[in-house]
Amino acid sequence: MTELVWAIPLPVIVFLWSLNEFMRGRLTQIISGALALLILGFILTAFILSGWVYGLIALIGSFVLGAVFHYHAGLIASTFIKYQ
Repeated sequence: MTELVWAIPLPVIVFLWSLNEFMRGRLTQIISGALALLILGFILTAFILSGWVYGLIALIGSFVLGAVFHYHAGLIASTFIKYQ
């Protein structure tokens, strides 16, 4: 069970990365880069700790979660900044 510890924060970080795509400001590129490095780190951790099967699931799951969260992140961002 301890080898799946990387799976807990991964959906949250992918959602924050999707939400950051809709935000405005000077720091959005820096935040996006930091979140992308965190996602990459968790995927590499999945490959190292859990093996290639779970690493591949983490990689594909990140893309799927990004596509699923994109719409919902846009809705939340529109309430924050009145995004059209």
